[in-house]
Formats: sequence, structure tokens, C-alpha cells
Amino acid sequence: MSQTQRTVLMIDDSQEDCALIKRYLQQQQEYLYSFIQTETGQEGLKLYQRYQPDVLLLDYQLPDLA
Repeated sequence: MSQTQRTVLMIDDSQEDCALIKRYLQQQQEYLYSFIQTETGQEGLKLYQRYQPDVLLLDYQLPDLA
């Protein structure tokens, strides 16, 4: 069975939350995920424009985006 590749951009300042989400997604059999991660909203915007990921997971309480 071949897996479909998906790129996930995670913008979150909690390393624990990111690790939990990664573990959950990697359990899925249908997709093979690659992760791009940053802790700041400004850097996240740059990474989004550069990589145009399939999935964006964003912490809604990032200090630099308030």
C-alpha cells in the first residue's frame, strides 16, 4: 500500500503539544507526514509562503501575533 505524502506546518510555542500531534498523525496509515515547525507566528507566515503546506496547525495564542 502506498502512502500519500502530506506536509504539515505547525506553528506553536508548546513543544509538548507539537510532539503529541506528531505522534497522533504518524499513527495514521493512509498518509506519510513531513513536519515543518516553528514557535512564532511571523516565522510561520514565512514558512507558509515558502512551502505552501497541505495542513496548517496554528496555536491561536501566539504572543507575536496578538
